[in-house]
Amino acid sequence: PIVINFAFPFNDNEFDDTERIQFAFGNTF
Repeated sequence: PIVINFAFPFNDNEFDDTERIQFAFGNTF
């Protein structure tokens, strides 16, 4: 997703999808 790319432009595979989504949404909102 776009939000995930904005949150992790450098390492998209560091976390699994759930971890990345929670981290991205947690820091965005």
